[in-house]
Amino acid sequence: MSATPGPGADTAPTPRFFAVSAVKLSVLSIASLGMYDVYWFYQQWKFERAQTGEPLSLFWRAFFSPLFAYSLFKRIRGEGARLTGVPALSAGAMATAYFIMLGCWRLPDPYWLITIFSFLPLLPAQRTANAINAQLTPEAPRNDHFSGANVALIIFGTLILALTLLGLFLPPALDPLTPMTAPLHVARFLTP
Repeated sequence: MSATPGPGADTAPTPRFFAVSAVKLSVLSIASLGMYDVYWFYQQWKFERAQTGEPLSLFWRAFFSPLFAYSLFKRIRGEGARLTGVPALSAGAMATAYFIMLGCWRLPDPYWLITIFSFLPLLPAQRTANAINAQLTPEAPRNDHFSGANVALIIFGTLILALTLLGLFLPPALDPLTPMTAPLHVARFLTP
């Protein structure tokens, strides 16, 4: 018995690039505090390797995504220009913006929060990739629904983000080694 579907079997076509809606990309990037961006790069390079047959190292290209962003954006732009005739995005500007936004984690509180929005330069590339997919494989899944794992990530990530923001904007805790001066009405009840 063969695991390969026979002719006429109902199989979904493989899109040219990793498909994900802009909303899903944005929500999961924020909820995962940017870790979804690494997954997004991994998946885009995986689809690129499958399409071109190049020996691309997926893990390292995703792990060092700021360094390989330009190369990926340029490939998406090139494919979009080939199909539509007009390059819709500037690979250099998007890669530079992505690199700078990731570098903002070194900024002092609360300015490092800019890094949470590092997915913004990915959106034009994803829109172009989705347009390419829609033109080449219109019946391919669009990946615009949230799975159970996505919802769990959103809940967990939102909780972590809320606690981070709470800790960031609350006044600093009192040092336990510093003598505390209680108001007079409280001090009366504390002294024997």
